[in-house]
Amino acid sequence: GPVTPLTGPVNSLQFDAIGPAAQIDVNGNLGQLTVNRSVNLGKTGQIYVSNDLTGSLSVTGDVALDGGRIGIGRDLTGTFAIGGSLMVGNGGQFLVGRNLGATASGAAAVSITGNLTADSGGTLAVGGNLSALTVGGNIEASSGGQIAVAGNLGSLTVNGGGGASVTGNV
Repeated sequence: GPVTPLTGPVNSLQFDAIGPAAQIDVNGNLGQLTVNRSVNLGKTGQIYVSNDLTGSLSVTGDVALDGGRIGIGRDLTGTFAIGGSLMVGNGGQFLVGRNLGATASGAAAVSITGNLTADSGGTLAVGGNLSALTVGGNIEASSGGQIAVAGNLGSLTVNGGGGASVTGNV
């Protein structure tokens, strides 16, 4: 269920897991969000930060947005690491209003150990630049799903597909 809207800045939020009907709203900046297991947001579930997520967003397991939403109003300036797969489907959304990743070390801003899937109207969208994306498995967008970056995508590495990894600048 819902967590009372938190007025930022909030330094850190840590959860064991986040379930289908969770509603987490931060009005302002959030320093970091850590989930020890998985995030599974259904149609009424959402995680929303109205301004910037200034540190990392880390999930040890899978992130499934089955109609649910993760939204960052402006920038996610740290890393976004998923230990499993990212699935955005059934109208689910992962939205970053401006830029995703500005890591000075050159590390991947977004690192997904498993697959990245956007299907059935699911959307992964970045309104500005995405500095780097690394996917350990495959990338798939089907059945009206979309992966969109309005600005520049600095680098893309996809290791799935049974062959050698594909790396490049887009």
